[in-house]
Amino acid sequence: MFLSLLARLLLVAGLGTLGGGPPHASRAAQAEVRGMVYWQAQRPLRWGDFRARTCPVQTRAGERALGACVATGIAVLPCADARGRGTFQVASYLDPSHSWVRDSASFANRLTLAHEQVHFDINELYARQIRALVASYYRAGRYPFTAELHGRIAELLVAKTTCNNRFDAEVAADSIGGSVTRWQATVQQQLLDLAAYGAEASTCR
Repeated sequence: MFLSLLARLLLVAGLGTLGGGPPHASRAAQAEVRGMVYWQAQRPLRWGDFRARTCPVQTRAGERALGACVATGIAVLPCADARGRGTFQVASYLDPSHSWVRDSASFANRLTLAHEQVHFDINELYARQIRALVASYYRAGRYPFTAELHGRIAELLVAKTTCNNRFDAEVAADSIGGSVTRWQATVQQQLLDLAAYGAEASTCR
């Protein structure tokens, strides 16, 4: 199960700083995403990342139907490169304070943790798609702080939620238990296809 946090999209549509330059991410904006667990290829999730004391979501079946819930988000922060050109930094993160597990010591939770990792990987996948989109504007020399780019990023965030819901639905309907493995393989291949826009890459040149 996943809890999609509102993306922290700090978009200045059509507005610049004094002098017409691009806005920079303020210290307050940068601090807003501190304390999160950021997606890293060599750092998989562990149950210590799930610190919420109660389940943060409600389902029709009730809390007892859930074994865990991961709260993920994508931060999209305006910034400028060394030449003052505007762009965005895009980060894929998990919020430990809203991520919950029923019983981290349960043997069955090995599969549950793998399930939650797929949700986090999906989050990074869409962060890479956003980075690729932002990079296309940067390479073309297009001004990024517009309603057009804002809308395209918003569409990707909606698609991310749809993808997560489809994953949960397929797993719930799977009586054999192979859905998680299939999704792992599919998402990992898609991450590989977008390796140039990985979490270590900054869109601020």
